[in-house]
Amino acid sequence: AGAGAGGGGWWTRGGAGPSGRDRCSVGGVELARAISLAGCGRDAATDPGITADSVKIGGSLPLSGALSANGLAQVAGAQAYYKAVNDAGGVQMSDGRKRKIEYIARDDAYDPGKLGVNFRQLVNQDKVLAFFGSSGRQGNLAVMP
Repeated sequence: AGAGAGGGGWWTRGGAGPSGRDRCSVGGVELARAISLAGCGRDAATDPGITADSVKIGGSLPLSGALSANGLAQVAGAQAYYKAVNDAGGVQMSDGRKRKIEYIARDDAYDPGKLGVNFRQLVNQDKVLAFFGSSGRQGNLAVMP
């Protein structure tokens, strides 16, 4: 999921990472941390991925190919968690508003090149606030600063 050489993690806008992203390592509670990050000190008026009603998070996972079961399970888990957060009113932002989480999952078929393409598309076209969800050392290295 994007951090370290092969573990889980996320990116968020701002800082020195690719396309203006910081890299942050996380452990087994990735979803909760990604949600917490989305609510910390962000401004809907200036931060891509934040609207008056939503926060956009994206990920790139193997949704096809030999490792698709892993990617599909991760997406299902993320979607279930985000649904629970959304059903409870959304994530509390620094401006006092609650926003729903919009999660975009792209298929990379466990191919580092596709992960890089997906990452750039999520950042530059979809304008996600945070990147959560990727698999494998080579793919993670492909998007590291």
